[in-house]
Amino acid sequence: MEIKTIFGVTWHVPGNFEIFLLVMFVLLIIAFLVLLKLHLNRKDKKINDHQLFLFKLKRAGLSNFQIKIINNISMLLKLKDPNILLQNPELFEKSIGGFLQFLRNKNEDADSLKAICKDITITYDKIYRPAAFKKPLAGISELEPGQLLYFITPDKEIFLGKLILSINNEIQIKLFRNKKQLQHLTVDEEVVLHIWRLGDAEYIFNSKISQIEDQK
Repeated sequence: MEIKTIFGVTWHVPGNFEIFLLVMFVLLIIAFLVLLKLHLNRKDKKINDHQLFLFKLKRAGLSNFQIKIINNISMLLKLKDPNILLQNPELFEKSIGGFLQFLRNKNEDADSLKAICKDITITYDKIYRPAAFKKPLAGISELEPGQLLYFITPDKEIFLGKLILSINNEIQIKLFRNKKQLQHLTVDEEVVLHIWRLGDAEYIFNSKISQIEDQK
């Protein structure tokens, strides 16, 4: 449809279909701008959350290597907000086994895994069990439940776990391995146990596996 104006100019009047197309085009532009804004907001939030995460790790006294370890754990967990990891020690513990298996698949040698396990125990203490000072141990029975530790077998395999119970001269450990990965352990096997206590010192001593039970 066309309308001729008093100035002699012919003006095209859009039909219903053309109006519909115009409205749809405007709506698509608005929708695109809204989605773009939401995406940018989420991106900014993710960046801010990660910066806060790094700030908290620095404030906890973690070294650059320890920050890299927990940052990699957070990435493996695919957390939307990595700060959740700092509030949930159980989530951290559940992720350790997968993280160490990832490193084994990368063919990390025994010395590297030993250093990483030590830094994991230090990282755990600094985040979840901070203390300015701890009284030196007089004996193994003074170890507190929740302490992370690791031991090394004669064939240089490393097992990381959490202390569940300490009584007399025996300790019970929950290992961060699945049942299949414990098949190489044997009763009466000699191991070297490593314990690092925040605010105290590192303890290294020989021990022996007295019993192996299914982990729940």
